[in-house]
Amino acid sequence: MTSFADDEAQLRNWLIYYLVTNVGCSPDQIDPDLPLNELGVGSRDAVVLAGELSELLRRQVSPVEIWQTPTINSLADALVNPDAEALRPASGAVAALNEPIAVIGLGCRLPGDVNGPGEMWDFLIERRSAVSTVPEERWQAFDDGSPETAAALAGTTRWGSFLSDVAGFDAEFFGIAPREADRIDPQQRLVLEVAVEALEHAGIPAESLQRSLTGVFVGACVSEYGYLASRDLGQIDGWTGTGGALSIIANRLSYFLDLRGPSLAVDTACSSSLVAVHMACQSLRTGQSELAIAGGVNLLLAPTVTRSFDAAGAMSKSGACHAFDAAADGFVRGEGCGVAILKRLSDAVRDGDRVLAVVRGSAINQDGRSNGLMAPNPAAQAAVLRAACADAGIEPSQVDYVETHGTGTLLGDPIEARALGAVYGRGRSPQAPLLAGAVKTNFGHLEAAAGMVGLIKATLAVQSGEIPANQHFDTPNPHIPFDELRLKVVAEPTKWPDTGHPRRAGVSSFGFGGTNAHVVIEQAPEPEPPPLAPTPAVTTLVLTGKSPERMGELATTVADWMDGAGAAVPLADIAHTLNHHRTHHPTFGTVCAADREQAVAGLRALAAGQPATGVVGPQRPGGPGTVFVYSGQGSQWAGMARLLFADEPAFAAAVAELERDFVDELGFSLRGVLAGGEPVEGSVRVQSVLVGLQLALTALWRSYGVEPDAV
Repeated sequence: MTSFADDEAQLRNWLIYYLVTNVGCSPDQIDPDLPLNELGVGSRDAVVLAGELSELLRRQVSPVEIWQTPTINSLADALVNPDAEALRPASGAVAALNEPIAVIGLGCRLPGDVNGPGEMWDFLIERRSAVSTVPEERWQAFDDGSPETAAALAGTTRWGSFLSDVAGFDAEFFGIAPREADRIDPQQRLVLEVAVEALEHAGIPAESLQRSLTGVFVGACVSEYGYLASRDLGQIDGWTGTGGALSIIANRLSYFLDLRGPSLAVDTACSSSLVAVHMACQSLRTGQSELAIAGGVNLLLAPTVTRSFDAAGAMSKSGACHAFDAAADGFVRGEGCGVAILKRLSDAVRDGDRVLAVVRGSAINQDGRSNGLMAPNPAAQAAVLRAACADAGIEPSQVDYVETHGTGTLLGDPIEARALGAVYGRGRSPQAPLLAGAVKTNFGHLEAAAGMVGLIKATLAVQSGEIPANQHFDTPNPHIPFDELRLKVVAEPTKWPDTGHPRRAGVSSFGFGGTNAHVVIEQAPEPEPPPLAPTPAVTTLVLTGKSPERMGELATTVADWMDGAGAAVPLADIAHTLNHHRTHHPTFGTVCAADREQAVAGLRALAAGQPATGVVGPQRPGGPGTVFVYSGQGSQWAGMARLLFADEPAFAAAVAELERDFVDELGFSLRGVLAGGEPVEGSVRVQSVLVGLQLALTALWRSYGVEPDAV
C-alpha cells in the first residue's frame, strides 16, 4: 500500500481535508496554489500542522518547511520529494554572451483606450493622438480651497495623455484581498494585469512559470500614489508600505507568478524601461534568467511633477510633442504601461515560440558632466548608439529606422539628430537616409514607460514592414540639417525600404539625469512552416475562469473578438490557443462546434448561462486532480469511436501511430476496425482494440490540454 510519504496526490488530499476540518475552509474555496496564510493558516496553525505531518510521515517536519513551501501543491511536492530543491541547478545554462534575444510576447495599456499591441498598431496607423486635458477628478485632492493653491493649479499645464481608468483592478484574479488592494499603487496593479496579458500574447500559461528562473525588470520612477496614500497618518496600516514602494512593482509580479529569477524595479527616469530591457537581455545571456519579463509603467496621479517640469520650461504649451518640427515647444506627459516577454532566440526556436522580433544588441551609458544635470550630452548619445551596434555585431548603416527619444524640445531634438547623423548617417547615400520617428507624438512622453512603448512600436513596424507616420511634423526644425545628417522623419505611413538585409531598427531612450539606453532590433527569422493538419469536423473550445462570472466574461470577450479583430483567424488555431496556451482556472466550460458561426453562438450561450447544443458548463471539478479511468473487456460496442476517428485529427493521428504494431503483432488493422464500425469479436481482438482506442482517447484529451493526475 502506498504511504503518504511517497504519494504526492494522497498527501495533497490529506492537506485539503486537514484544512477543511481544522481551519474551517470550505472544500470549494481551497485553491491548491493559493498561499496557506490566505487560506487562514497562521503561524500557530503552522506549528500544529507541522506536528500532525511529522506523525503522519514518521519524520520530523519543521514549521519552517511549511513557510518555505507555502501552498498545498508546493508543500506536498516538497514533503514527498525533499531532495528535489537541492538537486535543482543553481542557475540556468550559460548562453553565449552575444546570443540574440527573441521578443515573443507584448502587452500594453495606453491612453486612447488602447489595450494590447494590435490596438496600438491600429492607433498608430490611423495617425491618432491620445492627448487631452487632465481629468477633473485627478487633481481635486490637491485643491485645499486657498487662493495660492488655486493659482498654482491654474498655472500648471493641463495637457497630458491619460488612461480612462486607473482605479479599476481585478483583485480577485490576483488573489489579493480588497483591503490590501485599496492600498496598492495603481502602477503595481497595472503591471500585474499587463504582464499577464503579455504572457497570454506569448502563449505561456502563467502556472508553467512557477519556480522558474524567470526574471522581472520593470522601469518605474515616480510613485505619486505613495504621497497620496500617506497624507492621513490615521489611515496608515500594514499594507501601506508594500502598497506604495517602487521595488514592489516588480516584486509583486514575481510573488504572484512564483518566479525565482532576478526581480527589480529600475529607476533611471525617462530611460527606465529601456534600461530594464538591456538588463533583461544581459540576464538571459549570462544564464541568470531563462525567461524575462521587461516593462515600464507611469501614472500621472498628482500635479507635482508636471508643475516641476513647467518651472523648468520643458512642457509644451501647444499640447503636443512636435518632435523634430519647427513648432517644437516641449513635451506632453503621458501615462500607461508596456511589457515584453523575452527569451534567448535558440530557446524560442527550440520551443516553437512565435518570434515577433529579435533584440540583436543593446547598450547603456551616462552623460557625465554635461552642460547641466538635465542637459543632454551629444557625445554620450552617439557613444551609446555605437556601443549598441557593436553589441549587435552590425554596422550602423545596416539599421534602417530609429524610434527616437524625440521629446519635441528646442534643445533636445537638434542634439539627438546630430548624434543620429554622426553614427547612423555615415556611409548612407542621400537616396537612402536613416528614417526616424517618435511615438511620443501619439501618446506623449510616458517617462519610465517611454522606452518600452517605443520598443513595442518598433517591433510591430519591423514585423509588419510598415512604419507609421510621425504626428505633428509639418515644418522641419531649421536647426537640424536633415540632408547633411542623412536623416529623414517619417511624415507619412511608409513601407519598409527594400535593403537586401533583414529589417532593423534602433530604439533610443534618454533619462533626464543622463542615463542613456539604445536597443537594436531585427526582423524575426522566417519560422519553419507548420505541418498541414486536417481541419477537424468538430472543434472544442475550453474556457476557464476563477468563477462562473469570470468564465462568462472570457466567453463574451472571445466571441466579440472572433466577430471582430479575429475574424480571419482559423477556428482550430483559436481552440489550440485556448486549450494549450492559457492558464486553466477552477471553473470551466466547453463549446463543441462544427463551424465558426456555431462556435460564436455557443460562446455567447455559455456566457449567458443558457443551454445550447455542444455547450457544457460552467462547472467546477468535483475534487482535486483529474483521474483517467480505463475500461476492460465488456465495454465495447459496434461503431465505437467511428465519429472520433473521422472528426478528430488528434485521435486519428494516435491511431495511425499504433497501426503498424497492430498489423505486425496482431495481424489486423486498428484503423480498419474503428473506421468500419463493425462488431469486434474474440477476447484477444476485443482487448487489443480497447487498449488502442483508449490510448487514442488519451492523446485526444491531451490535445485539449487535459492531463491526468491519476490513472
